[in-house]
Amino acid sequence: MRDFLQITLDHVDQGIIMVDADLRLVLFNRRARDLLDVPAALLARHPTYPEIVHAQARRGAFADDPGDPDLHIQETGGDWRDAAAQSGTFKRRRPDGTIIEVRTNPLPQGGFVRTFTDVTIEARSAEEVFETMQALADANAELSQSREHLRAILEASPVGVCAMAPGGRIVFANRRLGVLLGTAPEALVGGPAQGLLTDVAEEQRTAERIRAGQPLRDVEARVHRADGSTFWALVSGDPAVLEGRPVYLAWVTDITRRKRIERQMEAARDQAEQATTAKSAFLAAMRSARR
Repeated sequence: MRDFLQITLDHVDQGIIMVDADLRLVLFNRRARDLLDVPAALLARHPTYPEIVHAQARRGAFADDPGDPDLHIQETGGDWRDAAAQSGTFKRRRPDGTIIEVRTNPLPQGGFVRTFTDVTIEARSAEEVFETMQALADANAELSQSREHLRAILEASPVGVCAMAPGGRIVFANRRLGVLLGTAPEALVGGPAQGLLTDVAEEQRTAERIRAGQPLRDVEARVHRADGSTFWALVSGDPAVLEGRPVYLAWVTDITRRKRIERQMEAARDQAEQATTAKSAFLAAMRSARR
């Protein structure tokens, strides 16, 4: 059963480790070994987690991220057990430029499961969006009279952009939104925004916020494509003015890959917990048999 679990974990895109109540590494997969960037021989002897962090620090893993939570605990002599009891997520920037999302899930019996996900592409996309929006804000005074410039910025956005008139009719869609929805942007303009989300209740809630002119922040929803398939999207929006008329501007980011990784993480965590339970039951049975 242990070999089957290890084979399963080694085929997961994420790095996964399990640390017991004594802070000792009891389980890790191949991807974790790559993302932790410590000698394989160190992990093979199942060190404590502080020993892993110490090895990472010696290899310069935190050189570009001096505020890393693990490094802070190591340098300040903090209590690792207290840290292990807290669930949470943070991002780690490695010296090679990759960005790793580190997620901690405490275990009921003590210790924790930690996952490491390479989110470099998503993080850079978010940075590009921020830089695009920052450029728009900086240039707003000069471009307020230039409709062509404004449209060019929206068209160049790395995420889908949709502008809706107060009645819900789409008045603008950029090329990226057309790619996401599998249709030409021109085919979207003039049509209703209603019917894009697969969850009717979620779509109604979203439509009510748009009609009320309320901001949308990071709404995760499954969206229809023109060919009948769907994808997971992160939707945000704000009231705005486009070409002199009020609109509601929505930003649509494809998070299908992230959702797939989350499902893999949940399945791997369940398998790891089942393996731990089975091991505990087996040891208890062995102790009973000796009596």
